[in-house]
Amino acid sequence: MQASTYKNQHLKAVVILLLILSWSSNYAQSPTATEQEIQQALTQSQGKSIWESFYMSFGLGLIDSPKINEVLAQQEMAEIDETGILIGVGFSFRLSDEDFLDLEMNLNSSSNREENFGNSFSELGIHLHYHREILQLEDAYSFSIGAQASYADVNIDLYNRQQEFDLSNLEFPGNRIELNYPAFRLGPSFTFNWKDPNSGKVFMKIQMQYEFNIYSSNWKINDAQLNNSFNERLNRFNLKLILPLL
Repeated sequence: MQASTYKNQHLKAVVILLLILSWSSNYAQSPTATEQEIQQALTQSQGKSIWESFYMSFGLGLIDSPKINEVLAQQEMAEIDETGILIGVGFSFRLSDEDFLDLEMNLNSSSNREENFGNSFSELGIHLHYHREILQLEDAYSFSIGAQASYADVNIDLYNRQQEFDLSNLEFPGNRIELNYPAFRLGPSFTFNWKDPNSGKVFMKIQMQYEFNIYSSNWKINDAQLNNSFNERLNRFNLKLILPLL
């Protein structure tokens, strides 16, 4: 009788011990499963976000052989400098793991001052740029190709440097002419990207673009009539350093 009672007590102890071990095992595994679920949810949330960065761009904008330079040269006036300083700000959006869309506003400007005459040239434009990563080199570099569409308001200010003014008796003899021209451009692009190997985020780009002006128009002048105007093309090549900030 005592032996039977001892066996029953021993069996109960074993069962209780097994239940405790089973409960402890499940309790120890549950935090790991929860951490994995949280990490997976965060990854999926990041993958659905289309925001990539806010960026600034610096570089050169080279306009292609302006016809108006021929007219200025014939009249011994300062010609437009074809190489301008390009500065811009923009937003980049991620469409997929390899596809991106940039919206940028930039200014391309130059000036040329000679002894008698001078000019200032500017293009204020909006660019919509699509690009796709096509080649990944290790974890730190990649190449992208793409295309962009842009609209720019082109302005030229021509002036006579020999004219004198008297602040107490201002007169406007018409020594300054402002011309404008609309440009709508399309073209291809090529980008080299530097990435942070840990996060995969791009921290610097070098981008080359060539833009064909598909909208052909004549030079115009505000608040006056311009005779003997002519059609201008003004294709442009851009070389930019892009620095994502946010």
